[in-house]
Amino acid sequence: MSPTRPAGAAPQLPNDSQIFLDHIGWMAPDMARASAALDALGLTLTPYSVHAHRDPATDELKPVGTANRLAMLPTGYLEVLTPVDGASSPVAKHVKACIARHVGVHLVAFTVADAEAKARALAKSGFTVQPPVHLRRTIEAADGRKVEVAFTVVRPAFDHFPEGRVQVLAHHTPDHMWQSRYFPTASPYEALVEVAYVVDDPVETAERFARFLDRPMINGANPVVALDRGRLQFMKRQGAAEMFGARALPPNPSVAAITLSSRDLMRTRDCFLSSGLHPGSLNADHLLIDAAEALGVHLVVVPA
Repeated sequence: MSPTRPAGAAPQLPNDSQIFLDHIGWMAPDMARASAALDALGLTLTPYSVHAHRDPATDELKPVGTANRLAMLPTGYLEVLTPVDGASSPVAKHVKACIARHVGVHLVAFTVADAEAKARALAKSGFTVQPPVHLRRTIEAADGRKVEVAFTVVRPAFDHFPEGRVQVLAHHTPDHMWQSRYFPTASPYEALVEVAYVVDDPVETAERFARFLDRPMINGANPVVALDRGRLQFMKRQGAAEMFGARALPPNPSVAAITLSSRDLMRTRDCFLSSGLHPGSLNADHLLIDAAEALGVHLVVVPA
């Protein structure tokens, strides 16, 4: 299936040599409560949708055991995942195990032009890679038709990344994914910019992610791996506590914060206040929402 770029939106698809920060995923036991929390942050959510895997040999659709809602941004997106009642698949079990540890962001996903080629490259680099998953979901297109959104998803063995689920995917139907009617209106968010991990050994963790992503590590007090779009930051618990004002942090190792950009910080701040949230700041040009109000992860908002 040949991917196409969504008309009128920022390019969502990398070329053959690029890798992008595509989306992050909260994992939560109760979709209704999670949806309310994200709505309070000024995000617009897509309808509830159940995941399935299309068997390439038989073309049969098989339930994966999870369901989601998405918050689409002009660049990138956010996801909230929940296990489907009664599901016992490996993916559903992994989601349940993550939720038992803490409710928060447990998934960071990257996008490439060819996920299966990336899987082969990862295997050559020493990573154990699970078989590619051909994910499918039925959604409503902008014109009201029922359409199928399609992805090829590659996941390393879960034990490679105790920080949370990491995956690489290729989008095959971005024109159906990035529908402008689902872009946020309460707050003028623009893009998913950064994911910050709190870990015991930032250098080791950054080096492992750099090898997985085939991008260099930028060393420093908090090592960084910069992608062709977006970046990852790795910090010790004390540094993260200082950065976020000694607010509560999820257990090590995990995603401590995500950063979004906004075209108008004052409008975003007003959105938070109208929802009864309590925005703080890292400095004059940043907003900060505590993990207690952002579904278990600190939310940083910077100018677009």
